[in-house]
Amino acid sequence: MADLLGIRSPRYGLLAGGIGLIALGVLYTCTGKAYARGHGTIYRAHDPKGFWLEVVGSYLLGLALIGLFFYEN
Repeated sequence: MADLLGIRSPRYGLLAGGIGLIALGVLYTCTGKAYARGHGTIYRAHDPKGFWLEVVGSYLLGLALIGLFFYEN
């Protein structure tokens, strides 16, 4: 299936996922609210520690996926 679409390697999903998570972290930082699974929306003013943990987690996971993409290619 990947050959039919012209995609050389399915590992490009790692790169796309990493970029998406970093973009999501930027969106969280700019809006001041983050979505956490099981907890709903976390606002920066109400729960700063939980908010920043979600933002930093998004950035770090995005960087890890991008690093894994470059490591495997």
